[in-house]
Amino acid sequence: MDDVGSVVYVDADGDGYGRLGSQRIVCVAAENQAARGGDCDDNEPAVHAGADELCDGMDNHCHRERDEDLARDR
Repeated sequence: MDDVGSVVYVDADGDGYGRLGSQRIVCVAAENQAARGGDCDDNEPAVHAGADELCDGMDNHCHRERDEDLARDR
């Protein structure tokens, strides 16, 4: 059985998560590629699907909401 390669994603910010929609199949992953997708902002290393949400005005974990489930000033 032949090896068909691995799916990788473009990972411009080097956080280990690649940009959704950028996947391709390669034999050997390059330095700017990641085996995991889920990066909704591939220019910001603190933002990806595996990140913890922080109270910083950003959607750190790519759930389409900023600072959800965190205490807010009232």
